[in-house]
Amino acid sequence: MTTAARLGILVIHNDPVPETEIWGMAAAGVSVHTARFERPRAADTEYVGSPARALASSAEVARGLDHLGRLGTDSIALCFGSSSFF
Repeated sequence: MTTAARLGILVIHNDPVPETEIWGMAAAGVSVHTARFERPRAADTEYVGSPARALASSAEVARGLDHLGRLGTDSIALCFGSSSFF
């Protein structure tokens, strides 16, 4: 089978849902590749203001993006899907 597209998703370390659901929703010919990152903030804070910048510039996110980029993904999504997509 020829791959139509290679989708990369970067998922926070403690989110159990995204990979399984995105693999199940992928169209025929789309391969899904994942990497995880450790959250760079305290558990009780939101991703707004400075914490959002800390997330975007964290070494963990950079590592995951590098990993997915080396796989030759066509696009990469940052995924926070702690509840079901369905």
